[in-house]
Amino acid sequence: MNWDLFKGYLCQNTRNGMIFTLVEPYQKYDSKMLRDDFGDSYPQEFCKPICNDLKLMTKEEKEEMQKTFFNEHGIICQIYLNSDYCVVMEKKGSFEKYYLNVREILWLMERKFFVGQCKESECIIMGK
Repeated sequence: MNWDLFKGYLCQNTRNGMIFTLVEPYQKYDSKMLRDDFGDSYPQEFCKPICNDLKLMTKEEKEEMQKTFFNEHGIICQIYLNSDYCVVMEKKGSFEKYYLNVREILWLMERKFFVGQCKESECIIMGK
């Protein structure tokens, strides 16, 4: 797993249940560790990032995504999201499967959403 993608995310140590905010992953001797905002460290092998399921996206976030990405193409639509694509329904009722590009994925990740950046089993996905 690329832990650099999850800086600023809440994470959970699955051994002791401790929840912490990831500041940085690092190597200590032969161990791969995660450092939190208090300077405490946790072994990577026992930790999972906590991500939000896209179903938890608010109406306001969907509208912001619409304005940021889809209005530039002149598309007026409703957005239904999956982990690596969204379904765009235009007002006239036609459906189109649109795969998320890097800018859209990064935008969603900044908001702590799970968008296929790793295997689902490697994350704790809130709202599933």
